[in-house]
Amino acid sequence: MHLSDRVQVFASASKGEFPVQRLLTVKEAAELLACSEAAVRKWIYQRRLPKVKVGRLTRLRLSDVEALVSGGLGRR
Repeated sequence: MHLSDRVQVFASASKGEFPVQRLLTVKEAAELLACSEAAVRKWIYQRRLPKVKVGRLTRLRLSDVEALVSGGLGRR
């Protein structure tokens, strides 16, 4: 992706075309779910909870964590 393409993506996002979602750390997600960080990492490893990589950091979308609460941990 060229720099000009990135600028267009960020310009589009600032206009509201791409909704910005809150990203949580594994620790924040564990606190929200009232479970251990190890459990959250296990669900990420099992691909039951999708992750977002920001550089080398792992983050979770708040909407994915909320979907986990409402839908449970059923097999995908």
